[in-house]
Amino acid sequence: MAKRKEAPESDGSIGSDPKKLRHQRIHTSASLTPSQRMAAKGSKHGPKPILPFPKTPNHIPLIDTSGLCPILLEAAFTHSTYRHTATSQLLKNYERLEFYGDAYIQSISTELICQRYPDYQISDLAKCREKLVCNHSLSTYSRMLGFPERIRISPAHDKRLKEPELHNADLLIKLHADVLEAFVAVMIMSPGKGPNPPPDALSLGIKRATQFLAPFWEPLMQDVHKRLGRPTTINPETGKVIESQPSADNPYPTVGAAKTALGAKLNYRDFILLKYQAAERAKTDDFFKGMQVFTSSVCLHGWGYSGVELGRGQANTMLEAEGEAARDAVRKGSSDLMEAILKRRAEFIDFARVAKENGKDVREAYGYWVSQLPK
Repeated sequence: MAKRKEAPESDGSIGSDPKKLRHQRIHTSASLTPSQRMAAKGSKHGPKPILPFPKTPNHIPLIDTSGLCPILLEAAFTHSTYRHTATSQLLKNYERLEFYGDAYIQSISTELICQRYPDYQISDLAKCREKLVCNHSLSTYSRMLGFPERIRISPAHDKRLKEPELHNADLLIKLHADVLEAFVAVMIMSPGKGPNPPPDALSLGIKRATQFLAPFWEPLMQDVHKRLGRPTTINPETGKVIESQPSADNPYPTVGAAKTALGAKLNYRDFILLKYQAAERAKTDDFFKGMQVFTSSVCLHGWGYSGVELGRGQANTMLEAEGEAARDAVRKGSSDLMEAILKRRAEFIDFARVAKENGKDVREAYGYWVSQLPK
């Protein structure tokens, strides 16, 4: 009869006894948090490795993460759906950092464009800032830097965002923009997180964030500058844009100048009315993301015409749209309609001169003159 093999003596280690191993697993898992148990099982929610920053376009400097708080940096790339063991609200995910960074991005962009374009009107400054800080622009910078690949997010939520049939493009754009805003917050807050923070830690952080954002914003500011029809000459000593006086390309740079020019061309003693009104419903601007486009028309009531449209313009405010409509009407000075209007105006001025010489009231003469026009 074959002799039965005796089990080797146990040395007391866990691996030598399956029962002890199972007991140890149960005992150990009971002392772990849910997130730690999931990580121990090799869950798909396990830690995501930190990726190196990719190469960036030539006009964008390489990212230098030296001096940045590693704990904040980790939180900046952590989505709220990612299971995390941090207890601090600031460190759980990027939401609070994004809230902080968003405020400073607004402030930095405002300071930058006000220094660069000191002669811009408030409406133009608002357009420029909106272009710099909108989610579309910030998400573009975020993708250029490879930030989306670094985000730690629940795989289920990540898959849901990327399903084309759900049309989640806007949500993805916001997600990428939020991470960039959180990263800016890390740059601003990090100098004050060391053991011996300098007294000017906040200003150092803002300076670093400005240097990080400015190269990306530079081409955007130039695009806005061209779209607004502004000159692009910059004073080499001050770095500020040199605004020119009215030119052949833009003879009426302000809304008031455009309206005054049109009124002076068509009116006579306030006998006519130039009515500015909305011509279309406001719609979203394709260039200035997040802003609306307003369309205004200018219509003539006078010289025998009632509500005839002279010009139409679009802008991001109704007031600017009215200015564009006035400029459009002035540019149409050689059109058949404008020539017919100016001819009638000249005829009435001659008629009014004769009426005045005969002691007639000019306004009464205007009413009589209009009644004699062909229907």
